[in-house]
Amino acid sequence: MISTFVPHLTAQATPGSGPSLSRLLPAGQTLNARVLQLAQMAGGGFSVRLQLGAGALTLATQRAIAPGTDIQVRRDPGGQIAISLSASPAATRAAASTPDAANAGIASNPLDSALRASLPRQMPTGEALAKLAALPLPSTANGQQAAQLVQALLQLLVIRPGRRDAATARRAVEQGGFFSEAQLARTPPGGRPAADLKTYLGQLARLGEQLPADAREPMQKLVESLLARVTTQQLASVRHNSDQSDGSAERHFRLDLPVTTASGYETVRLDVRRRRPAPEADERQGSWRIRLHFELDASGPLDAEMRLLDDGQLSARFWAASADTARRVEAGLAPLAAALESHGIRVNEIHCRQGKPPGEEIGIQRQLIDLKT
Repeated sequence: MISTFVPHLTAQATPGSGPSLSRLLPAGQTLNARVLQLAQMAGGGFSVRLQLGAGALTLATQRAIAPGTDIQVRRDPGGQIAISLSASPAATRAAASTPDAANAGIASNPLDSALRASLPRQMPTGEALAKLAALPLPSTANGQQAAQLVQALLQLLVIRPGRRDAATARRAVEQGGFFSEAQLARTPPGGRPAADLKTYLGQLARLGEQLPADAREPMQKLVESLLARVTTQQLASVRHNSDQSDGSAERHFRLDLPVTTASGYETVRLDVRRRRPAPEADERQGSWRIRLHFELDASGPLDAEMRLLDDGQLSARFWAASADTARRVEAGLAPLAAALESHGIRVNEIHCRQGKPPGEEIGIQRQLIDLKT
């Protein structure tokens, strides 16, 4: 039993965590834990995944705790769960002498604090999957099972350009980890959400603990990098959400789409913004904006922006760094516009230019870099 416990916030068990809660956090005990993941929940608050001994437990809190933070967790006999940021008596003494130290994991702006923790550890999904696929694994039963999980993960998420397969792209978006907590919240009691990136990474993390050190350490690092990538994208997206006084709102979703190329795995960055009009406004004033950034093979960087109004009007712009790529994209836009029109979408504007898109994306990246530094 740890002698000193100073509670800083309360937590609640998430749906379906009952058996794990009783096993990993027995009533009346205080245990050390480390925050592995942090995500915004659909109904407000945060989902915090903790490492408790050899297991993992997900709790719901009203404030963000940065991944990597060492904490203490206690469950009272009555079922109430409390969290302390003092992970040891030494940490408690330090917190007492420096009042702000006890709140280091819960900053005045908790999203910024969590972003600072996740940014240095993240890796683009395509790059991390490429390294995971190339990781040499032992021929033991655990090694073979880990290799099968890696292949299943690639099959689940990776998009192969040239195939007109909307289902694969949709699956990569829905099961890429960004919406894990929202899907869990929608799962009825006793049900199980569909396996996604975080499901497979959790299984790989558990298997990795049974592998030799030369395989265990790089696998753990890659798993952590992928989890940090999703966490960074979730938090950056929440950071740019906005609610206006007139009732209008904008929601922001940023995620990776891993794709295969002749040279391996690459990452397409997807940025989606949904603008919802004020309740008394014309509902057709709502809109979607989608941005894609490609850097595939020898074609050079390619950016696309599409704006779809709720009344069915669409405008699309493309920017290519290479003049040859710009010409090739431009040549394919007329058939694309015709295909969109055949589905009832009115195309107002569609063109491709050589160069770079406007600087909004650069501004967002600079904000994240400032957080990292």
